[in-house]
Amino acid sequence: MEEVVVQQALPLGNWDDLIGHQAERRRLVRGGAFASLLFSGPPGLGKRLLAAWYGAHVNCHQPGEGAPWSCDCPHCRLVLKNTHPDVYWMERAAGKLSLGVGEARELIHHLYLRPYQARSRVCIISEAERLTDEAQSALLKTLEEPPDSNLLILVCSQESRLLPTVQSRCRIHRFRPVEDAELIGWLEGKGCPADSAARYAGLAQGSPGKALQLWEQPALWEALEQLLDALGELPGSSLGRCLELAAKCETLKVPGLEGRALLEWILHSAQAYFRDVLLVQAGALHIIHRHRLKQLEQLAQKKSRVQDWLEVLRESQEYAEANVNVRLLLQDLFLKLRK
Repeated sequence: MEEVVVQQALPLGNWDDLIGHQAERRRLVRGGAFASLLFSGPPGLGKRLLAAWYGAHVNCHQPGEGAPWSCDCPHCRLVLKNTHPDVYWMERAAGKLSLGVGEARELIHHLYLRPYQARSRVCIISEAERLTDEAQSALLKTLEEPPDSNLLILVCSQESRLLPTVQSRCRIHRFRPVEDAELIGWLEGKGCPADSAARYAGLAQGSPGKALQLWEQPALWEALEQLLDALGELPGSSLGRCLELAAKCETLKVPGLEGRALLEWILHSAQAYFRDVLLVQAGALHIIHRHRLKQLEQLAQKKSRVQDWLEVLRESQEYAEANVNVRLLLQDLFLKLRK
């Protein structure tokens, strides 16, 4: 049986860090009881913290009547600190690519235990898109008819990877990127200089988690700049230089990421970068990598190649999910991007 990880540290530590999403939060507060929920949206929006907040809200004896609909009672503090006995987290164990059927069955076992303190036990499945088809099928009956006094929240960034039968058994809440102006103001409130806040907000694509990482972890910014340098140099480079760049990117120092997790970050960042090239070709004004406009304009001149580069990245993403060797995949990707 795969390890089920519970009570993992939350990505943010304050209810006030829940910025944006006001309409969906109102819908949650006013929508009445529903035992199985699906929180969907791009990474870094704070969906896990939103799940914890909602778990606290439904169990709070005196929830606030207006935003942020939370309080500082002992119960809510325990949820925020991730020490509440009735809030369970199901997450991938380190080094695992998926959540299997054994983990799903272990979760179901937890749901049949009575809550210790809360009215409802809250179970949050992080990265629900990582559930295998077998694991999702094993959860179907539980999602449709959860045991009494339980609330299930599935958190995912790729809703399309969940079976239609899973989606149909959940009330879906889709969270969208935060507006740049709100994100900039939030960063400035944390002490980030205005010019840096604007840059980080643009790069974060409406994701508070990503923006905060860029601000608090200079190593992440440095790694991103090194990757963008390599991507800009790749087209037309020699075979030897191409392999050198692949080796350099394989060893990028991204905080908390290595191996396959680092590969996923590289692929996601490269897709965003080449989408910007496509937008520059189309004359769009709103791009992510504004500080790289000159470089993007140079690549945009290669009009016949940009769609091919994006297709190569899409194929590489599929190979990455199929557990292909990281080094070989990265070398193959860079060789194709150099053409």
